[in-house]
Amino acid sequence: MRKFAFLLFTLFLFYGAAMFRYLPLCILAAMQLFLLFLMACQAHFCRRRLTVSFSRETEEAFRKETGSFRVTVENRSRIPVRFQLRMRAGDQKGQRFYGLAEPGESQVSFVFKPLHCGFAKLQIRKLYLYPAVPVWPVKKKTAAAMRTVVFPGEKSLKILLGDPSSGQRQEETEAFLSRRGTNLEEVRQIREYRDGDPLRHIHWKLSARADQLLLKEYEDRPEPFRKVLLDLSGLGEGPGEERDRYFETLSALLLGLLACGLRLRVCWTDGEDRRRQAEVTERDHRKELFWRLYRDLLEGCPRNAAEPEEDFFLGKDMSLYFNGRLVFLFSREDWEQELETGVVVIS
Repeated sequence: MRKFAFLLFTLFLFYGAAMFRYLPLCILAAMQLFLLFLMACQAHFCRRRLTVSFSRETEEAFRKETGSFRVTVENRSRIPVRFQLRMRAGDQKGQRFYGLAEPGESQVSFVFKPLHCGFAKLQIRKLYLYPAVPVWPVKKKTAAAMRTVVFPGEKSLKILLGDPSSGQRQEETEAFLSRRGTNLEEVRQIREYRDGDPLRHIHWKLSARADQLLLKEYEDRPEPFRKVLLDLSGLGEGPGEERDRYFETLSALLLGLLACGLRLRVCWTDGEDRRRQAEVTERDHRKELFWRLYRDLLEGCPRNAAEPEEDFFLGKDMSLYFNGRLVFLFSREDWEQELETGVVVIS
């Protein structure tokens, strides 16, 4: 609209100056021509002296969570320049961001919300510079790009270990798994007896002397690793929604098992049918695991589907097995609701 109004006003001045030959109008028309010339010179001057690049080559983000990123703007002129960035990531709709480049080097922040798990290439498709009188922008070519690693969210699946009909609650299960003093080879310390401690660990001789119950607490013995087998066959070739559903479910399953005190060893097969594995004993280990999964799927999907084995197995059809027995089947429509409110009983 501004461009059309400016051009219309310029044509009106030229028409009036030519028809009426009025001296002030002729001077105004000449000044308008000179202004157009100055605007063109300024725009081309700033275009050659302004560069935009991403501050980092790789950034991390979470699916469907708005993250803040930075671009480095270097303005080698002495004139502040307003600019517009048009970015795009994968098949997502492009976004526009505006900023002001002061003389020198500066950092400009923008927000971005990735929609799919995996590697996303965030690219500056177009860069437009606006002169002091912003009638129309000047386009500048740029090839700035940044790789964004999009991880699943922080949802945790609620898991109950044991048979609920036996009256064992989740709190008791977690207390049992995290209870200290399970290695009977070396005593770590002697302490007072607390409710819930095993009676077989009471030090009866010292208890008789001290006239109170004392307990022998032993050195910790780490829990054995539980295997989580993944079926990645055809996962990298399907639509992004299928990968999102699988990775979000896997992440929630790992967080739920970690909350139960289990130490996990995740196994899968890559595109060349080689067996891969990664240990997950803390929440932060998930990122390294998904890095490896994304990279293997980028190189190729396994040709053969995996079959349930011992311990845990997560199938491509969203089925969860434990020791070869189906314990839960996530639906393709309501899987996000099931991850938030569902309860998986593993006995």
